[in-house]
Amino acid sequence: HEGVESTLMGLPGIPALSEELMLYRDLRLTEYTGSRLFVSGVSTRGAVQLIRQARSEGLEVFSAVPVLNLAFEAAELTTFDSNLKVQPPLRTAEDREALIAGLLDGTVDCILSGHLPLEEDLKMKEFPYAAFGAIGLETAFALANTVLGEKLELRLLIEKFSAGPRKILGIPVPEIDAGVPANFTIFDPEKAWQLTRSQIRSRSKNSPLFGKPLKGKVLATFFGKETHVNTD
Repeated sequence: HEGVESTLMGLPGIPALSEELMLYRDLRLTEYTGSRLFVSGVSTRGAVQLIRQARSEGLEVFSAVPVLNLAFEAAELTTFDSNLKVQPPLRTAEDREALIAGLLDGTVDCILSGHLPLEEDLKMKEFPYAAFGAIGLETAFALANTVLGEKLELRLLIEKFSAGPRKILGIPVPEIDAGVPANFTIFDPEKAWQLTRSQIRSRSKNSPLFGKPLKGKVLATFFGKETHVNTD
């Protein structure tokens, strides 16, 4: 993010304006064509405001925020941890609060895992040369529950991961009933734990969450005849 931190670190930053200009263009094209728009990777306060305004004008606009942008801020990049080098970049505290407000009022429809596995060699470099991206599929719920648990009701948090994306894509919400193929997850929203490298199922380990306290853990998933139980 282009701001105080990028200046102190002596690195070029990505300004909020770059995201907001492209979003404004896409919103006007959506209005002109009468189409629907899905905005993936919202990260700035201005972008949330633009989407909120577009919806008030009757545009059919949907949006999603990466979970890391809800949990971290640009100030934490001063550690030069390349696992926090993600796209869109981590923004300011004000941007983060605006994203959370967007989740609460429905401007932001869903939360993205932002899962992007990368080879270790692509991340173990000087910060300017490291690739963008972090894994997040296995920790998305736990991280969101940890940082948003006091701000979002559990029901709403679950909706942002499940019903929200399905609504955008027009996919029916699964039912739990006799004769219906299984498609559900069992989790403990209160379980405290810390992520270790040995727990990661992905062959990539580019996560900024190692050693950080997390709250809430998936215990098992059921999909059709497939059952996966977490024994960690």
